[in-house]
Amino acid sequence: MSDADYRRVLVFATASMAGVLLALGCNPTNMLQSLCNDGPACQIQGRCSERQGECIAASDDDCRKSAGCHIHGACSARDGVCVIATDEDCARSGACRGWGGCTAFEGACVVTSEAACAASSACRRKGYCGLRRGRCRAMTKAHCEASTRCKKGGRCTPIFGRCWTSRAHFDRWLERKRNRKWLGPKRGQRMVRLPGGATGH
Repeated sequence: MSDADYRRVLVFATASMAGVLLALGCNPTNMLQSLCNDGPACQIQGRCSERQGECIAASDDDCRKSAGCHIHGACSARDGVCVIATDEDCARSGACRGWGGCTAFEGACVVTSEAACAASSACRRKGYCGLRRGRCRAMTKAHCEASTRCKKGGRCTPIFGRCWTSRAHFDRWLERKRNRKWLGPKRGQRMVRLPGGATGH
């Protein structure tokens, strides 16, 4: 069900229930607020407050208890929805702790400093402690040697931003990747390029 469909069903259901509650002498507002506060839209998107029959993000507090804040950094309420608005939002997120995306830029958490990379779990696990083209990458042998991948898996050689066991290891991976581009829908079936750009077996 799409978000728009969910909201339409919610409005219809709550409006119908509101009529029943009013007939019974109950206050429908409390019931509507409870539906918003306990529903998936609150848990995932921070839309925990009821306004005119709809669940919206009415405050930063609504957003900050959502998965969208914890994972992506969408911790600020703007016009009824949760968005990434500040560096503080990103600092709360898994994007910052995991991959160094600690700076808010055009609605996203992005990597802008090597210090953010060095503080991330990707640095400790994979050796992604250096900054390259807006991403955290393994840039030196020291980055790889300090990582879990090196200590437990022997991946201590930096090549093109990642840690490998050896140059031969990287070459084998690259060859497999090239070959996969030519594999057809059946396992092991190779594709050949035909005149005009088409492919066939």
